[in-house]
Amino acid sequence: MFARLGGSAPVWDRGVVLVQLAVAITLGATSMRQIALLAHHEQLLGAPPSDSTIRRALEPVGADELLRSRLTRAKARVRRHVWRLIAATETGFPWLHVAGKVLTGWIVIDLDATLITAHSNKEGASATFKKGWGFHPLAAWCANTQESLATLLRTGSAGSNTITDHITVLTDAIAQIPDAFRAKIWIRIDGAGATHGLVEHMQGLNTTRRTVRFTVGWKITELTRPRSPSSPTTPRRQPCARTATCIPTPRSPR
Repeated sequence: MFARLGGSAPVWDRGVVLVQLAVAITLGATSMRQIALLAHHEQLLGAPPSDSTIRRALEPVGADELLRSRLTRAKARVRRHVWRLIAATETGFPWLHVAGKVLTGWIVIDLDATLITAHSNKEGASATFKKGWGFHPLAAWCANTQESLATLLRTGSAGSNTITDHITVLTDAIAQIPDAFRAKIWIRIDGAGATHGLVEHMQGLNTTRRTVRFTVGWKITELTRPRSPSSPTTPRRQPCARTATCIPTPRSPR
């Protein structure tokens, strides 16, 4: 079997198991048990492993920093190859289309955390700031390709605007972007990004070879709402709705 080591010995190659798991997720799997979706790919990947085999393959990933770094480098190599193939297609790389303009050459990274409810006392689960119970992971996504670049698993009590967590995920996300696409990066974060430490960090990412721009959210209250001294009751213009879509273009970044 391609997915086994030592002939008929019941030892699975961890790399192959991780590839099978990634393919299953692409096919729609939402739990380890749904690895059975790969049954019709047996001639290519071998018989799908059991859910317990997947669990055993994933356990060292969370405990071994060296193993995680190797997996990260492997993902970056694959992404570099895939993005090169995308850019070489007739439609080209998908640049974001915002307010009637195509942001050619800009890679857009979205950082956001989400609450995941746990219905039992699972490892790492805790009370959340919304009075729920579960987890509070923080992730970075590439808006151009709609793929996850980096994720930080966090307990439910993790803060929404923890500076170190945001910097960690952002650093990992930028490391996943191929060198040829790092010249112009736009980072978008909601109100959790409105901290001095994170803003200063993002400002420091600018170099002579890389331009970094960012937007963060800010809650408007009675204390922060701008008012005109001469006409405090003058109605303010309604803000424009933010919309963004990806428009493939044949041009490649320089």
